[in-house]
Amino acid sequence: RSTVSVLYCLYTLNMTRLCGDNTKALLDEIGGADRLVSMCNRFYKKVFKDSHIKKFVTDEDEPHAERLGWWIAEKMSGKDYWSRHRHPDSRSRAHARAWRCPRREAEKMGRRFKLDDCRIWMRLMFWAGREEGLDKHREFWHWYKQFIGSFIGVYEYTAPSYFAESAAWSRSERKIAEYAIENKRVMKDVIGVR
Repeated sequence: RSTVSVLYCLYTLNMTRLCGDNTKALLDEIGGADRLVSMCNRFYKKVFKDSHIKKFVTDEDEPHAERLGWWIAEKMSGKDYWSRHRHPDSRSRAHARAWRCPRREAEKMGRRFKLDDCRIWMRLMFWAGREEGLDKHREFWHWYKQFIGSFIGVYEYTAPSYFAESAAWSRSERKIAEYAIENKRVMKDVIGVR
């Protein structure tokens, strides 16, 4: 078996373990798919300002937040929030477009997501979740961190070991201010670090 197929099997096993009847109830408790879409709106506002991650976005006018929020809601509930609107391979095609986004540096064109990309993505996701108040729902927040930690491994196999650090980063007002103000939306402590 290739490394990719083994990682995909682990991802599938993790998603099966992480998503089920208990997550259907969690989705209802936090306010449903609309609450996740609201969180993802916050996330994409951050993405569009981040000097590194925004280079993966070809069109900021697309409904990115709805798609990501629906995708998470579908994973939690089994309902077709996402798949009724999207072709089954839409996510992989969108990510392939991101790797070839004209905003990227020529030497990075076509390069898949790397560890720094994934760490920045997770930090922004957790920050958006906290702003949405989802960290106040302890059971959801615990599940969400595990979910993001498993999901991110599909893109970079070393990234799951950073999910806890990324969640902790999102809790630090000092680190967020350093990133947003002092470093002008550049995560200097992550970019290029392997």
